[in-house]
Amino acid sequence: SVLITTYGIFKVNVLQQQQQQGPVAADERLCPAELAGDGAGLGSRQAVREALLQGCCIVAADEAHELRTEGTQVVRAMQQLTTRRRLALTGYPLQNNLEEYYELIRWARPHFMPPDDFKQLVAPIAAGQQHGASDSARRCTAAQLGVLQALTEVRAA
Repeated sequence: SVLITTYGIFKVNVLQQQQQQGPVAADERLCPAELAGDGAGLGSRQAVREALLQGCCIVAADEAHELRTEGTQVVRAMQQLTTRRRLALTGYPLQNNLEEYYELIRWARPHFMPPDDFKQLVAPIAAGQQHGASDSARRCTAAQLGVLQALTEVRAA
């Protein structure tokens, strides 16, 4: 099965339903024809939430740059997904911001690396990118970028 939705609708159906009970309002339904109901079956808030969070084998997040800011409601909702595969698609440039890059990786691979370890890994990269950095710092940057690339390469299943 395939579900196509927006981040906004997904967020509403995952986060806001944690506190609400009863039928899903018409403007909150993912697909009115499919989810219409009287509060039972797929029309119930809990059933919609469970289908969203646990019903997918593969999740492809288009415009994945929307997931780059830690702590937003969209990111919190998307991190709750239970799925075997996650694919992050974006055409938006990350502009050499390694923290944004980390957030995208962490969404696609939730157990990739603890935040403190990542900060330690990329600190030399940031230092070598500074204007006036020494040749030694730039070599260290190149080496650390190689390590980061190796860690983030797609692995065969």
